Amino acid sequence: MRLFLTVAACLAPLPLQAAGLSGGAGAWGFDPLVVAPLAGLAWLFMQGVERLAARGRPVAGWRQGVFYGGLLVLWAALQSPLAAWAGVAYEAHAWQGLLLRILGPLLVLWAAPQSALIAGLGPRARRGLVRRLPRRGRLRRGLRALLRPWPAALAFIATLYFWEIPALQNAAAAGALPGAVMLGAYLATGLWFFATLLHPQDPPHGPPHAGRQLMLIAASFSQLLLGAAITMKPMVLYGAYRLGLGDEAAGGYVIWTPSCFVLLAAIILVMHQWNAAEERRWRRAQRGGLSNAEMMALMPQTAQELWLAVTPKNRRTAYGLSMIPLVLFVMVFATVATARMF
Repeated sequence: MRLFLTVAACLAPLPLQAAGLSGGAGAWGFDPLVVAPLAGLAWLFMQGVERLAARGRPVAGWRQGVFYGGLLVLWAALQSPLAAWAGVAYEAHAWQGLLLRILGPLLVLWAAPQSALIAGLGPRARRGLVRRLPRRGRLRRGLRALLRPWPAALAFIATLYFWEIPALQNAAAAGALPGAVMLGAYLATGLWFFATLLHPQDPPHGPPHAGRQLMLIAASFSQLLLGAAITMKPMVLYGAYRLGLGDEAAGGYVIWTPSCFVLLAAIILVMHQWNAAEERRWRRAQRGGLSNAEMMALMPQTAQELWLAVTPKNRRTAYGLSMIPLVLFVMVFATVATARMF
């Protein structure tokens, strides 16, 4: 916790220094509507960790640290001086969006806190939750559809672009209610995106791992394209921030580069999860209870049989990996084209 607090305290003044701001804009907030839910989640998780440890199912220390760090990032995005500066400097708004949309949800859901949060509930609350969970029917199918890659990715991207429309962004910077709606949309779609991306179940119950990679590629492309356009444009779009073209260019760079670096780390994380899923599937096959003779009978006996067995999977993997350089090429081409348009 001290490490994350130190990092947040060190990073918070950066937008202030870049924008040349001082004084009241750097105040720390303590809004109960923000602090109470975050503190409640931390307490619930702590209770769940203790109960799971008592049952012989301890939660790894790194998972606890990542979860608390994610809550700290969300708190810093909404209550630190950065939140106050975000109404004055577009660059600070971009940093706030990075913390609220990407880094905070990524850390919270990377910790896979579901079991600890459920265990943190009292027995009566757990029974009530289980009774209310849909087991079949349209509602359950609808929830499964929401956790597919493309709905989550489209909502994640569309929310960012929607609020970058100049009229809406200026309204969010100038008004408390539009600003709160924007931040709520950022947080909700970020949690939805990373809940789908880091779904703890393997296919077919969870989203396909190739689809998860495509989610990240699409999100990276959208961040790069929008950030490049805002950085390289020759005119001021967001007059409500009052700090001019340089401030908007710096904010576009934050949308463009640091956000893509965090998404790149998420790509590596998802690749690791994919590999772990393959290892789990292999171990399940080994625990299938078949004799050696039966296992040998299922294995390819000739080079041609082996080729027929592995070709479809290798083809899918090759197609998926070939999409990465193709999308990168499109990203570079689109960035150059966007810059030349202005």
